[in-house]
Amino acid sequence: MRILPRTPLDVAEFSAARTPVWAAAPAAIGLDASEVARVSAATERYRDALAAAERARAASLAATEALRQAAEEMRDRVSNAVQKIRLFARASGDREVYGRAMVPSPSPAAGPGTAPPPAQPKQLNATFAVTGAPSITFRAPGSGPGTVFMVRRKLAGSDGFVPIGTAGSTRGLTKRFTDTTLPAGTSTVQYIIHGQRGGLCGPDSHVLTVLVGSQGAAAPAREQTRAA
Repeated sequence: MRILPRTPLDVAEFSAARTPVWAAAPAAIGLDASEVARVSAATERYRDALAAAERARAASLAATEALRQAAEEMRDRVSNAVQKIRLFARASGDREVYGRAMVPSPSPAAGPGTAPPPAQPKQLNATFAVTGAPSITFRAPGSGPGTVFMVRRKLAGSDGFVPIGTAGSTRGLTKRFTDTTLPAGTSTVQYIIHGQRGGLCGPDSHVLTVLVGSQGAAAPAREQTRAA
C-alpha cells in the first residue's frame, strides 16, 4: 500500500499536514524532536526551491517574449531602412546609392514570360492601435512571394507623399502597417501604398484619408481615387 503521494508537491502537503502533529509528541510515535525538525526543514527548503523555480520560469518566459519583440522590431527597422534606401535610389535614378549603402541592387526589369509586377493594394482601411498610432490594413492578392509594400504618407499642408516604411510580405492576404511616427496633433493624414518585388514596382493604391480624433480615435477612413 502506497503511503507517500507520487509528486513532490503532494509529498510537501503530506508533510506539512503532519509535522505539527508529530512535533507535539514525537516520542509517542517513535520519533525524536530532531527528526521531526529535519523533516519540517526539508519540507520548507523544497517549498522555497519550488517558489524560486516558478519565479525563474516566469522570468524566462518574460525574457523570451522580450527577445522576440526585440528581434521583430530590429527586423522591421532594418527592413524599413533598406526599402527606403532602395526607394530613394529608384526615385533619384542614382544606382550608386546601392553601393554606398551596401545594399544589393534590384534585379533587372521583367522580360517576356516573367512574372508581372505586384498587384495594386486595395481595400485600404485604418483603425487605431492602443498606442494611438494608425494601423492600416489592405489586400493585394496575386502580388507574388517576396513582395514588399512601400507606404507613403502625406500630412495636411505638406507638398507630397513621403516614404515612411514598408509592410512586408506575409502568408495571409491581408497586410498591415502601423504608422508609429505620426506627429502629435495631426488631424488629417493620407496614405498611398504600392508593391515592389525586386526591380518590379506595382501600381499605387488609391489614397487612404484618415481623420484623427482629438483623443487618438479614428474618424471613418475613406479610400479615394488619387487626384491626377
